[in-house]
Amino acid sequence: MNFRSFGATLAGISVAFLLIYLMELLGMQLFPPEKKFKPENLVQLKELLASIPIAALIVVILAHGCAVLAGAWVINRIEPSAQVGLLVFFLLIFVSTAMNLLTLPHPFWFEVTDMAVVLVSGLIAWRTINWK
Repeated sequence: MNFRSFGATLAGISVAFLLIYLMELLGMQLFPPEKKFKPENLVQLKELLASIPIAALIVVILAHGCAVLAGAWVINRIEPSAQVGLLVFFLLIFVSTAMNLLTLPHPFWFEVTDMAVVLVSGLIAWRTINWK
């Protein structure tokens, strides 16, 4: 991987995680938690996740799918031949999504849908990019 591909991959990762952050922040504004919580308190976090409305969880799923597509687009715009960079990017998003799902208790339908959306978004990104 050359320097340009590496930079493109870092830019794609940055855009993806920023988009996830912003969309999840929007979701919390649209569907605010019922009570104040500290994210580092696992008991409170588990209680919060159990009480989140379905629409808020759908925002998270959409955030992950959009992040994969946006990050892949950025990588391709900066370095159209960065296939390895795109694979590294996708694996990072996939693994971080899986770790989030393994670490925190989510509804089963959310876990399956979230991973499916990430995988499908990655496949769509890979198939629609015009490689040079």
